[in-house]
Amino acid sequence: MHAVIQGQSHGHAHAHGHMHGPSRGERLVARHDQNDDGKLGIDELADTRLGRRMSVARFARIDTDGDAMLSAAELDNVKRGRGGAAMKEAAMRARYADYLVQQVENTKAETDIATRV
Repeated sequence: MHAVIQGQSHGHAHAHGHMHGPSRGERLVARHDQNDDGKLGIDELADTRLGRRMSVARFARIDTDGDAMLSAAELDNVKRGRGGAAMKEAAMRARYADYLVQQVENTKAETDIATRV
């Protein structure tokens, strides 16, 4: 409880009632959030160690609400192995999005070929 008394505005009470500082996700967002929107986009992660190790597919799996941004809670859920159904749904959405992009690219390629003939 001393963290609140010392003026820290946030912290998390754990099972035993102890206060701890910001979560890993909160620290990552605070460190890399360039536009101060409280979330991390792919562009904000691009030049970070985390971003260099993360594929677009993994980003999509972590982004459980599908807003193309990673919140502190989403980052914390990955660390704790949470997400279950939401993570599977996000992965499915990412695969479907890849499929749709491929279909659009194939259609565009077919149109380009048809216009040349």
